[in-house]
This record gives sequence, C-alpha cells and structure tokens, in this order.
Amino acid sequence: MKNSFWKKLNTGWKILLIAGIVVGIFILIALIYLADYHHAEEDALKEALSNPAVEVKEIDGGYFFDGPGDGTALVFYQGAKVEALGYAPFLTKISERGIDCFLADMPFNIAFFGTDLADKFVNNYQYDEWIGMGHSMGGLVMGNYAAAHPDQFSKLFLLASYPTEKIDEGILFYSIYGSNDECLNRDNYEKCKAKWPPNAKELVIKGGNHSQFGNYGGQSVDGVAEISADEQQAVVVENVIRK
Repeated sequence: MKNSFWKKLNTGWKILLIAGIVVGIFILIALIYLADYHHAEEDALKEALSNPAVEVKEIDGGYFFDGPGDGTALVFYQGAKVEALGYAPFLTKISERGIDCFLADMPFNIAFFGTDLADKFVNNYQYDEWIGMGHSMGGLVMGNYAAAHPDQFSKLFLLASYPTEKIDEGILFYSIYGSNDECLNRDNYEKCKAKWPPNAKELVIKGGNHSQFGNYGGQSVDGVAEISADEQQAVVVENVIRK
C-alpha cells in the first residue's frame, strides 16, 4: 500500500515530502536542544531577590535591578543556554553598590536571538552613564553591539569572552576570565585581541572558572574552580564600581 502511494507521486511531490520530513526533524532537534538549558540556582536566586537594598522588577526585554544609585546603569547579556536569572545574584551585588542593572532575557536563552535588546533599556531609561557587560556568548554579542554603538557605553566588560568586531578606543574595555576556565576558546580569544582598543585591561582571576560568573550550577566541560562563585564575582564587582 505504501509503495503504491509513493509510486503515484510525481518527482516534485516526492522532493517536497522529503524536504518537509528533513525540516521537521531539524526543527524537532533544535527544540530539544534549546529546551535543555542551565537553570538558576534556587537558593542563590531566592537570596538575591530578597535583598532589601535592591528591587528586582520584570520589564519589557528582561529584568531591572533598582538599587540605591541613579546615575549609572549596566546592561548585561547572558551566556548561551543559561537562564537569565542565573545572573541575578551577581547583578544584585553590583546594584547594591550604586549601579542599577538591566538583565536582558534572551529568546531561547541565546544572545544571538536578541542582539539589540539593549536598545529597550538605553532608549527608555535616563542615566548619565551606561556600562555594557556580557558573559561567554553574551559577551561576544554585547561586544559587537558596543562596536556598532560606539557612543553608547563608557565601559565594556566581557567575561570569559571576546569581541569579533573592533571596539572603539573611547570605550574603557575590560576582559576578565578565570584561570581554570576550560570553556573559553583560547585560540579565538588571542586572535580577537586585535579587536581590543589601546586602553584594554585584561584580568585573569586566579582559581576562577567559566561558570562562576553566574549561579546556574556550572557546566560539565568547565574546569574546577578553586575559589567560590561569590569570590569570583566580587572581583568583577570591584572593577565595575571603580571610577
């Protein structure tokens, strides 16, 4: 019966049917891949959201961490396949020190699907100074966003990441990664140093790894950290708030 049905189809319909099956399989694989992501650690998230110094609000495009400051704000792009709120504890630490934070919540937790989400924040909120930051893939996307908007940020922090477009020399650029990072592609990292501005600052956190810039349980292919996530994040916080 099946062979008879197939024989009755002309070549064009056979091609369309095969193409439809291939596309369907591809979509199914993509959905399975995107549905598997790193979730925020519940205890760390609960502690961050209960911080009396910082009010966390869900807004269009992500989350707003409203702390005691009002002059400077930071926009953060999450790492690939990491729940945005996995960075809430880290951003709360920055916000409570006087820099409000905007956490972009990327579609499917992939920054490439929301490259210009920063526009939603910088175009709708008034601050004297803006800082850009991103982790891993989010850092790459944030770096390229900053390259395309050279007058937007006064500072740019890329965590375990690198830009693939030239960063304007008017932006104070920081590249920060952990010494035990086993996820960062070091060859690409070194090649992309050519995209750094002359004022670039590189900081290697001794004992830190790739995952501990957030609180999402880590990645199996990452190196083992020799310091805590709090200690690793504190290094970044101190550099962010430094004038």
